[in-house]
Amino acid sequence: VPSMFVRDEVMRVYKLTADHVRVVHEAASSDFHVLTPDPNVLREAGIRNGERFFLHVGRLDPRKNIGTIVDAFALLPAAIRESTRLLIVGRGPKDERADVERHITENKLEDRVTVYGGASDMDIVHLYNAAIGFVFASLSEGFGLPAVEAMQCGCPVISANSSSLPEVAGDAALYVDETSAASIASAMTTLATDESVRVQCIARGIVQAKTFSWERAAR
Repeated sequence: VPSMFVRDEVMRVYKLTADHVRVVHEAASSDFHVLTPDPNVLREAGIRNGERFFLHVGRLDPRKNIGTIVDAFALLPAAIRESTRLLIVGRGPKDERADVERHITENKLEDRVTVYGGASDMDIVHLYNAAIGFVFASLSEGFGLPAVEAMQCGCPVISANSSSLPEVAGDAALYVDETSAASIASAMTTLATDESVRVQCIARGIVQAKTFSWERAAR
């Protein structure tokens, strides 16, 4: 299994002991690394020249809790909200996209939140490198690979404080109550206003991401 969290769930559900379940952590591809973002990639994703943005990457799925992230963006102080964008990168069924768009419409954020389904893996590398923060407020993750991808790209991570994510992000993330838009908004405000916190998260994230590798997983 990919995490201690999944191991404990398997043990609980199937009444197994620890010696029956082996944890082998996943890892991010080496394609995810620090680089200078390509302005063309940002422009294609709807990011204007020099515009700051928060990023979420993942399938449009109720488990990813994207609606609450949109609600959190709506709670940001006006000065931040009006000068920053939320970019949601991912695809999903029509009904799930419609649910995300409903949150956008209800919060009157049509001009500040973009749902973008056309990004390649390499595009996402550039987006991680350009974002002021990666918002990962999933209700449950078996591992949480996007958090490692973001850390490898030097992107600060805002993470749910549940399931496997504290195990994966270690001391590198700003942890939030994933059920609380106010908690997520507070962390987003911190990253948008406190450069020292961003720098600390970036440095810790790069170190934390190095604890995972596919070579180690294979061995």
